Amino acid sequence: MSQRLLMAFDAVLRWLFGAVAGRHRRSGVLLVASGGIGDIILFSVAAPHFTRLAEPGESVTLVTQAGAAAAGFLLPPEFRHIPIDYRRFRRDLVYRARTGWRLFRLGARLAIATDYLRHPLADDAFILYSAAPERVCLDPKPWPKYAAALAANLARYTRVVPMIHAPMHKYVRWLHLPAALTGAPLTIPPVYREAAPCPPSDVVVIHPFASTRARQPSAAWFIRLLDHIPDGVRVVLSHGPGDLERNPDFAALAANPRVSLDGSSLEAKAAWLGGARLVVTVDTSLLHLGAISGVPVICIASAAHVIDSVPYDARMNAGNIRFVVGDPDCAGCIGNCVRPLVDDRYPCLDEIAVETVAAVMGEVLA
Repeated sequence: MSQRLLMAFDAVLRWLFGAVAGRHRRSGVLLVASGGIGDIILFSVAAPHFTRLAEPGESVTLVTQAGAAAAGFLLPPEFRHIPIDYRRFRRDLVYRARTGWRLFRLGARLAIATDYLRHPLADDAFILYSAAPERVCLDPKPWPKYAAALAANLARYTRVVPMIHAPMHKYVRWLHLPAALTGAPLTIPPVYREAAPCPPSDVVVIHPFASTRARQPSAAWFIRLLDHIPDGVRVVLSHGPGDLERNPDFAALAANPRVSLDGSSLEAKAAWLGGARLVVTVDTSLLHLGAISGVPVICIASAAHVIDSVPYDARMNAGNIRFVVGDPDCAGCIGNCVRPLVDDRYPCLDEIAVETVAAVMGEVLA
């Protein structure tokens, strides 16, 4: 569906909502954070900073993608959570209208688009549907495809927080917003949460699956890494829904007699992960879950998302995370790799030697 049609549809609906509902006292804070599960895990650590924007007695509501709902248990208990199917929202006009009405009926006083990369037909649409009298966003990341729509929507915000258009971790960008709105100094707390202690276990957790195959080393790479884990240490292969089916080449790793499988929910993993000796993971949700759990984590990552995702800004790292990241000249491509992929993987992943990671693993396990 075209940008022009959807923006016209939104404008008509907003007018109709206002005409039908009339004017009422506005109360509450609406936040929009459109990242995946890993982003919402990180956002849960930043969330208490946003609660300071609520006036006494006001609620805070967070809109996320439906696929990120699994991380909702980490949000502060006073948060309301609205998962939205973004794909359906952009394709199904009936669903779009119902979603818009729901956001309008929240009656928010303040609505904030928290992301630097903002979609004009999703993030902006949620904020504008809310009809909040105060509408705030970051100066958006340039996006040529949607430049005209972003510019048109920007004029409908009541405040735009200036942002450095340079590589910066998304967690740090989030924290710019409450700092700017309250006038408080910018503080970057480590990505860690106090939680009930987990019973210690002699377990190394391996989570080799990312959102795309391009961001994960090969199955053969992880099988070689397995040889460097000391005998007697139990190995758990963590996976999410559909990971093993989408990656049949990992069947040999899953079938290794040393390996047991864990396909439990994110909330279930959070209950025991902090007791593990070590987590070895790619750049995915388990990296951030391990970070907030305080467990030692080694993250193996391509250079595609250097700075905005990995490694952590030094102020974020509570000291339990080590990153082993490819380092080509083209680092920071954000997925627009200029080199031919190797078996659907970013080539900079193949430049990370198993022995390099094994050496770091040996230090942690010692």
